[in-house]
Amino acid sequence: MELSKQAFDFVEKHRNEGRCRHIYIDADMGGSVGIWELYSEEDLTHTMLEFPQLAYTDFIIKPIVDINVARRQIIEFYEQAVKKEPVAV
Repeated sequence: MELSKQAFDFVEKHRNEGRCRHIYIDADMGGSVGIWELYSEEDLTHTMLEFPQLAYTDFIIKPIVDINVARRQIIEFYEQAVKKEPVAV
């Protein structure tokens, strides 16, 4: 029980600081998904090491990108690819 309270306090602290944007708990209470605003690998590592349930948690970390940023980058990538000469085989 104490470990769970510490974990909720950890999340609340980072929500108040604006680093933890959203947390969603699985309906079966078997896990969660969080959206965090972290700025470097060091920031990520430091934050994870602070997490009270670190020893009992498996993390999967996936960076996410705003849809407008992704759209712009994909269009730029394909525009550049079309301009290049095809490679002779």
